[in-house]
Amino acid sequence: MWKTETLSMQTINGVQATGSRVTHTVPAGQRGNTLAIQTVHETWMSPDLKIPVMVKDTDLTSRTTTTQLTNILRTEPDPSLFQAPSDYTVTKARGGRGQARAPQANKGVIN
Repeated sequence: MWKTETLSMQTINGVQATGSRVTHTVPAGQRGNTLAIQTVHETWMSPDLKIPVMVKDTDLTSRTTTTQLTNILRTEPDPSLFQAPSDYTVTKARGGRGQARAPQANKGVIN
C-alpha cells in the first residue's frame, strides 16, 4: 500500500521548503513478515531554488538517512569570478573550421 502526503511549509537551513512524504506499507504476512513493514521517503523542495534542500529516508530496519543542502548563500557572487584574467588575449584564427569557402562546382552530376 502506498500513501502520499503533502507536508506544510518549513524553514530548513534558512530556506523555505515544501514537503512531501511517500509511505510504503507491506501488511503483516504478505512477504513472510509477522509485522507490517514500512518505508518512508520524505522530500523538502525549495520553490525558489527549485532543488531539494532535504531528503529523508527510513528503510525496513527503521534506520533513517538524511541528506541536507547546507551553507546556502543567497548573495550575489564576486564579479571577479566572471572576468577574464588580466593576461588573457584574443587572437583571430586563420583557416580551419568555420571559415567561409568558395563555392565548388558539382562534378560528375547528371541533371
